[in-house]
Amino acid sequence: MKRLMIVVLSIAAFSCFAAEPPAKPAGAATSAPPKPTADACKLPPKTTVFTFWQSCKNVTLNGCTLQASCQTASQTWRNTTFDMSQFPNCYDAPIDGRNLSNNNGTLCCGYAGTPQICGT
Repeated sequence: MKRLMIVVLSIAAFSCFAAEPPAKPAGAATSAPPKPTADACKLPPKTTVFTFWQSCKNVTLNGCTLQASCQTASQTWRNTTFDMSQFPNCYDAPIDGRNLSNNNGTLCCGYAGTPQICGT
């Protein structure tokens, strides 16, 4: 009886791994990043303490280009830019949402374990 149960469970477990992925519905669009909107070209919110606002100064927005002077790990200041039309493509952090961070003097978005989008 135990052997039969082990065989049945083994077959059931194997069938889960052997199953093919579900087919995409006919006419399903491929996932593409959202197109930037006019709302994308604005300054990010000052909502959390884990943003670039604490370590960058002289923050301005020139069209869709965010410009700032951000502090590096060696305590020097670096002029950096970020294309805010890319901001809608950034991953939302589970706790504090979508925002920019100062990555050693470069503005980036995304959070740990996700692809980063960085400026210059």
